[in-house]
Amino acid sequence: MNKLTLTVIGLALLLVHACDADKKVPEKVKTSFEQKFPDAKNVEWDMENDTEWEAEFTMNGVEYSSNFTVAGEWTETEFEMKITELPEVVQTVINSDYSDYSDYSDYNIEGIESSETKEGVVYEIALEKGESNVELSISKEGVLLNQVTAEESEADETD
Repeated sequence: MNKLTLTVIGLALLLVHACDADKKVPEKVKTSFEQKFPDAKNVEWDMENDTEWEAEFTMNGVEYSSNFTVAGEWTETEFEMKITELPEVVQTVINSDYSDYSDYSDYNIEGIESSETKEGVVYEIALEKGESNVELSISKEGVLLNQVTAEESEADETD
């Protein structure tokens, strides 16, 4: 399964437990979240792991996911987007034939996420062509940072 599919499944499972988890969210985490996202609506919380809380929320009609450490430090925010919302330089990477990378212009786009961390914004694009699945990570400057095939991704998950 590609990372995007796993993310969607994970988000659905998190929704099941969100109501119970909301009562346990540390005040530092809630305060940091409210400062970073004052316009957030429909906020639901869950523990991502032993050291992070995840908030799922809506802002300006878009569904977001954002993570905070238990100490209240923001670590990442993600949201799904359309290809037309990608910077042109990122679209060019998908539609170009680079000598070191495959030409992805004939792949179908299965999903696009924007992922922002302290290091910056990265666009994660899940592509499919027949039985071939690829996930690209591209910087906002149009640099292809990573290319993972479904086979590589599945091997990483079993390690």
